[in-house]
Amino acid sequence: MNQPSSAPAEIRVRPASFAPNERRRLGERAPVLLDATVFRGAELRLTQTLDLSSTGCALRGCADPLAGNVTLQLASSAGELLRVQARFKRSFQGADAYEFVDLDDAERLSIAEIIDRFGVPEQ
Repeated sequence: MNQPSSAPAEIRVRPASFAPNERRRLGERAPVLLDATVFRGAELRLTQTLDLSSTGCALRGCADPLAGNVTLQLASSAGELLRVQARFKRSFQGADAYEFVDLDDAERLSIAEIIDRFGVPEQ
């Protein structure tokens, strides 16, 4: 019969396994409600953010989202907050998911500040 050990059990963590072409979000989502404009060439869609993370955002779904690489502008009533390159990922449950592309350190800092300033407290 095995006796329980007083030594802590060794914990081994394995990386999560995903499909080879599937990348997962690294940052946590924060509910942030801002005006959003999605641009691709001369086309644009006006919508709102639902949530924001360090790697992307969910926008209120459009009937015809702009797929592929786009420019995403976030704004508050005080004006433009951020303009970044993004890539459409998918539509789900009335939202369109976009992943930010090639963010620099200043853009990452801006996103963190937007989340701190405009994030909706969880209840």
